[in-house]
Amino acid sequence: MESGQQKAGELVSTATETAERVAEQAQVHVQRVEQAVGRWMDDNPIALGAVALAAGTALGLALPRTENEDPHGCARRSVQAAGTSASGADGGPAGGAPRKMLGRSQIRFQAPTRLLSSSP
Repeated sequence: MESGQQKAGELVSTATETAERVAEQAQVHVQRVEQAVGRWMDDNPIALGAVALAAGTALGLALPRTENEDPHGCARRSVQAAGTSASGADGGPAGGAPRKMLGRSQIRFQAPTRLLSSSP
């Protein structure tokens, strides 16, 4: 009959060997994936650029706006608030929102000074 220490030693040895095999197999799989991705990048540079652009866009959209990027933030918020009021979603009466939006707007529009003609 085997002693408890011998049995425990065998279990540890078996577990170590199994862990080493799993690590080796994982390393082989990682190398295969690296090679496949490398080949794909070499074969499809435009697709790689599209993936990078999409990832950058997603990251940019996930970040909050800064003050420099949002100079008309006050106007935007007042337009949003007026839109909520116009829809009656805030419980207030609908109908007075267009006057509020025009009164609070910070954005100024200029008409073109001359029209372009189609003749050369």
